[in-house]
Amino acid sequence: MSWTITLDKRHIQASLMFLVLAVGIITVNAVTPGVSHPADEITAGTIAGTLTIKDGKVGIGTTEPQSELDVAGNVNANNIVLKNLPDTAPSTNLADIICDIDPRYCVQLYNNNHAQRECTEAGGTVVTVETSVNICQFSARSCPSGWTWYKNWCTTSRDCCSGDNLCSSDDCCTGSHSWANKDAEKCSYRDDFPYCSWSSCRADITKIGCY
Repeated sequence: MSWTITLDKRHIQASLMFLVLAVGIITVNAVTPGVSHPADEITAGTIAGTLTIKDGKVGIGTTEPQSELDVAGNVNANNIVLKNLPDTAPSTNLADIICDIDPRYCVQLYNNNHAQRECTEAGGTVVTVETSVNICQFSARSCPSGWTWYKNWCTTSRDCCSGDNLCSSDDCCTGSHSWANKDAEKCSYRDDFPYCSWSSCRADITKIGCY
């Protein structure tokens, strides 16, 4: 049995190295990226009063680990995925489960009006605009009920409108634009003989940003 470890330059040191795994701590005097280390290099014990291997369990901050990994303190991770959950669980993602228990801990969109999970559940996609603003992008002409259009973020497609021939008006066609904070394009044409008043033709919105 062997373990393969891959470390970048920040982790390579000439001194003693420690790598915490789900089953133990690998102690080596020198580390080369991609090298396999035999199982006999995994040893039990306590290191500097912080890391402990006991009965196949790893303890961090505790010398009496009760689970395969027992941490007495905070855990900082980008994501934690859980397995073997009941069918009623909303997700295998720990953040989603916490959100389901208490909405106050949901990852929020702009202005905290809606959680990111609400966006995906409503058929939208979470997107980041203006560097750091998270909103929900819907493939629709308007925001769903209870949602608000964020500024003018949208995608449009060209539309053409026909005027009344008796008003001597040509057809009017709008422009279009890809995803941007921009007004939907408009053009004007004469309609409604005999008054021949000006009417406005507006580009179709195909995607819209909401919060």
